[in-house]
Amino acid sequence: MEEMERWTMKFEGQIPTEGTFTTIRLGDKWALRLHVGDVVDFADKDGNPSDYYGKVHKVKGDRIKNLTVNELREEHNPTARSPLGLLFTLQRIYEVMFTFDTVVTVVRFTAHTKEATKYTEYDKAVGRLASALDDVMRLEGFSRK
Repeated sequence: MEEMERWTMKFEGQIPTEGTFTTIRLGDKWALRLHVGDVVDFADKDGNPSDYYGKVHKVKGDRIKNLTVNELREEHNPTARSPLGLLFTLQRIYEVMFTFDTVVTVVRFTAHTKEATKYTEYDKAVGRLASALDDVMRLEGFSRK
């Protein structure tokens, strides 16, 4: 099976580390890249990797003026939880002028720690190995009991 490309998303300020949250990004780049179920690594604004990643639950490209109250309320940055607050926050981060007609992408994630994923993958591998060993033992007439 072909491995999907894994993207890295940079965050200004604190990187989300737990729970479900929304981030709103300039343009439609993320709307064209991401799909529900994709995994995105997190990094700080300089690109330094985080110990966390997000699993995508929602991706939507739209104009700022069309965003719902719920989409804004779930934004991880508290200063961007209203249309005007989002406009000012994006202008500060991207250092360009925005209007309510500016296209943005709403991405909803659940944050996870990479260590937990490594542990889970390890557990799955051990489980597969134990199952294979049971199959071999059964074929050879042995029992674990």
